[in-house]
Amino acid sequence: MIFDSGEWILVDSGSGTDSSIAMLSQAIAQVLPRNAKLTPKLVVNTHGHVNNAGGDWWFHKIGSIIAARPPDSRWIEAGDPEKTASSDYGLVFHPTPVGLEIGREEASLEVGSLTVGVIHTPGHTPGSQSILLDDEDGRLLAIGDALGSLSRKWGSSEEEWWESYSKIKDLNPDILCTSLTCYIGGAAKEFLEKVGREGPSRVED
Repeated sequence: MIFDSGEWILVDSGSGTDSSIAMLSQAIAQVLPRNAKLTPKLVVNTHGHVNNAGGDWWFHKIGSIIAARPPDSRWIEAGDPEKTASSDYGLVFHPTPVGLEIGREEASLEVGSLTVGVIHTPGHTPGSQSILLDDEDGRLLAIGDALGSLSRKWGSSEEEWWESYSKIKDLNPDILCTSLTCYIGGAAKEFLEKVGREGPSRVED
């Protein structure tokens, strides 16, 4: 969650199951400032896989605009079971309109008085993107699964993965958040060094 002046955006929406939505709603209620609107202005997807974007349908239902980058945006709109990896997880991806399709290599979003960067970091999927925020606390970079595994059925590219790895490393974030964990300070650098040594893993097609 990134919020300022009553507005906020959510980076990724979870799997979209009833239990996931309930837990996410509870977590949001615990940290949302009193002056903030109850629904996010935008849900910005790092990519189109169900474990990250599966809850888009619910946020769209309550009035949020869904933001994604093609071709992942088209997978979200179609609910494609293979491209969204919902068939791998045994989940249903509810087709959801994408109200903001981000097509530029680098874009910016306004959240109150904050400017949030959106950077194309393909490889894991062709439309993978990372969210960048610079403020007085340092540089936050949310990459989702940009440095995650590769699969032909998702349109993954090892060459683009390595290009995105270099881009992410060069941004030198103080806080680096993947889909599962946030690494702070030296831990972020250690994580990136480890990923660089090991390279991308592959999923059976």
